[in-house]
Amino acid sequence: MGNIYKESFNTAKDIEIYEGIRIQNSVHNISFKTLVTKLENWDFVIPDFSQVYRWTEQQAEQLVISLLRGFPIPPIYCYTNKAGQQVILDGQQRVISLYLYYIDKFMENTTQFINQKEIQNNGKSFRDCIELCNLRDKRYYTHFWSGRENEKENDNGNESGNREVKTTEITYSKLSQPVKNRIDFSQVTMIQINVDCKNEHYRLATLHKIAANLNVKSKP
Repeated sequence: MGNIYKESFNTAKDIEIYEGIRIQNSVHNISFKTLVTKLENWDFVIPDFSQVYRWTEQQAEQLVISLLRGFPIPPIYCYTNKAGQQVILDGQQRVISLYLYYIDKFMENTTQFINQKEIQNNGKSFRDCIELCNLRDKRYYTHFWSGRENEKENDNGNESGNREVKTTEITYSKLSQPVKNRIDFSQVTMIQINVDCKNEHYRLATLHKIAANLNVKSKP
């Protein structure tokens, strides 16, 4: 996990529960197109302690396939900062992967630091920020079995009939407009975390604790 959640885990070691804090969660869905648009406009931001992208190309591809096929995708957890932006506590890798798919790109080398704060302060977009991360063109594909639906097993226990694996390109810019429209409206679940506390230090510490808990990895 490296330094991805270092700040969160260091904070989490010092606190468990503060008195006088109320935590509420609300669930809502947004479309894929809305998500990437809000990311470009800095309505969604990634906290400083989570700005390294570390997913493999295969992980990103499987996420895209899940989106296109309507498979469940884990929710994205966020909270609202003083600027009114949605800060992503958990789901950074999924969000960045979806954005890279949207622009037909992938990072040449992962584990790169995304210095979005400096880019934002200079009046530029998230696209400008991500373009600094040594991107390369990326074509996305999916593979599926093709054959007759009502196939029967033969004496050897194998399915009879002509079945083969077919490959289809699903790169976003190459999709037909009807398919692209369907993907644009595909829903992504967001869980909004609201920490009600008068003490801003306690509020942020609690959010760091939540981020740490969300990203705990069980040892094998």
